[in-house]
Amino acid sequence: MNSMMDYIGSMITGSGVFLMMLSYYLNVGATAISQVFSTTTQEDMTSITEILEHDFRKAGYGVADSVAFPIADTNRIAMRGDFDNNGTIDTVQYWLGDTQMPGSSNPLARILYRKTNGTTVKLTTNAITLFKVWYYNASGATTTVIKNIQFARVALNMECKLSYDNQTAGQYWERVIKPQNVR
Repeated sequence: MNSMMDYIGSMITGSGVFLMMLSYYLNVGATAISQVFSTTTQEDMTSITEILEHDFRKAGYGVADSVAFPIADTNRIAMRGDFDNNGTIDTVQYWLGDTQMPGSSNPLARILYRKTNGTTVKLTTNAITLFKVWYYNASGATTTVIKNIQFARVALNMECKLSYDNQTAGQYWERVIKPQNVR
């Protein structure tokens, strides 16, 4: 009888240890997947913001007239300047697409586009849920008058197109950018 009780006790103990190990490995796997999605989204956000900041800082460079921002909408912007430093004035535009991003379950997911001198590219394969630009004059007040724009504040929210266990990795970025060439 004692050997039967020992056998049952060891089965219960072994089952408990097995369930704890299984739970641990499942948790480690979920954490690893979440970390990969988060890291990918962070890297993507860093790449996009470096391009955005570069273009904003070059806005107005070499422009003879005072219009560095010919299009200034809350979710669309165009900048003029010599972005590639070849002596020719270029135009760079950013805008958020109108339709939901293919493959995303988020109805707010859009594609951020960048157009340079007629060539349009998608900036990311991840979903952009917010792209907003506020414009300011020399005194720091918001403005919608194109010739008075001196600097801008840009907000960008990105979410990973993929999710795990209904969790989506996301990144938010907001910056005030003051081009040195716009006066």
